[in-house]
Amino acid sequence: MSGSDLKMGWKVKILRFQAVIFDMDGTLIDSLEDMLDSVNAVFARESYPLRNLEQIRQAVGNGAALLISRNLPPQASEEEAERILQLYKQEYSRRLTVKTRVYDGILPMLQTLKNSGVSLGVLSNKPHDAAVTICQELFPGLFDLVWGDRAGIPKKPDPTALLDAIRQLGASPASTAYVGDSQTDIQTAQNAGVYGVGVSWGFRPRQALEAQGADVICDDAQQLAMALSR
Repeated sequence: MSGSDLKMGWKVKILRFQAVIFDMDGTLIDSLEDMLDSVNAVFARESYPLRNLEQIRQAVGNGAALLISRNLPPQASEEEAERILQLYKQEYSRRLTVKTRVYDGILPMLQTLKNSGVSLGVLSNKPHDAAVTICQELFPGLFDLVWGDRAGIPKKPDPTALLDAIRQLGASPASTAYVGDSQTDIQTAQNAGVYGVGVSWGFRPRQALEAQGADVICDDAQQLAMALSR
């Protein structure tokens, strides 16, 4: 156990999982303000009504396309939504880590898992290039696999990408936990037959995770570390 682990007061036991895969937004990072600023930068130029933080919070979790379509006026066409989506992706690529922060305790928790020999991955509905860049900047060297939304691969809660990630990490569904903050994440874990861990500090309320049937719900990074141990 490292000095940072001791400082946090963690007493992590032998890990029960060979691989732990994480959602990104609302689980590892609070990225709402950068997404809000990117949406509003585009909407201001295009003369659409500006959005607020709660509207963005309610729209995230199922990919950038739905984030945009849920915030555009209902009369916007599919072609217009696609045009705005591309503008948003360009804008967001310049703001990936301007205001985004890692949640408290996440970095030492990840380092503890890695030091224990656990394979670590990220599986997000965020655009793939954005997910990779954010991990390179905020979590250098910690993850063995980082996948965002990729062309031709179904988004969560379809289990295809999660099962592929598990195979890439040399694990099995029975030896893997998937950690996320939303009903979509828990449903993804259930669809893949893996242990579904909910975190209550993200973008969805604890009650939503309970209703979806999370195997366990954690209120901070230390609880998460303990939930992943024997």
